Amino acid sequence: MTNFALLQTNIAFCDPEANFKRVRELFAQAMAKDPRPDVVVLPEDWSAGFSDEMFHHMEDFVEPENGPSVTVLRELAQAVDREVVRQTGYLERSEIMEESLRDFGCAIVCDSLERCVELANEIAPEHLEIMTEEPRALLPLVKNAGAVFLGAYAPEPLGDYLAGPDHTLPTSGTARFFSPLSVDSFLKTMSVLEFDRAALAPIAGEIITLAETEHLTAHANSIRVRMDG
Repeated sequence: MTNFALLQTNIAFCDPEANFKRVRELFAQAMAKDPRPDVVVLPEDWSAGFSDEMFHHMEDFVEPENGPSVTVLRELAQAVDREVVRQTGYLERSEIMEESLRDFGCAIVCDSLERCVELANEIAPEHLEIMTEEPRALLPLVKNAGAVFLGAYAPEPLGDYLAGPDHTLPTSGTARFFSPLSVDSFLKTMSVLEFDRAALAPIAGEIITLAETEHLTAHANSIRVRMDG
């Protein structure tokens, strides 16, 4: 199970310090959730944005490989490590948490929120938390997730225990082709078809071709006799 946190902020153009401060605040909010996100994703150009002023003075904003943005992210990652150690010291099942973090925990930085959602769709998580300033704006892009939690006040336990949706969700990436358990899972449906001769005539040849390809000549003949009769 992989939990995502997508951090969205109103970028202050050409003001990295303001952006660093805001990202630290959002990161702290994300890390305070239960369960904690395994992957934290930031928007493209989160540190300084992109504007006409930057375009004409790009040399003032280009960072070295280990520049201020990387330093901020490294500090946040270290803060997460410290918090994980602190919480696993008093929470139950700490061995399971430590093993999960060791084997599956990681932080991925994408160049845009759209790419964040693309990545989430590829992983198809059981739970997907979107903690952005406008989480509903990203919802139409989400195609593969067992349950989607929108906003800072919709943590996973809300859906697990009280909000209403079923907690029986597709795991291990199966959200690519399975849905959560719901009332629909217990309903029986059937197909109903009704054609007259005029409706059948334009597609009769295609049906005959497909039936004969499968060597089901009686199927093909059932169409042919209706058209020839």
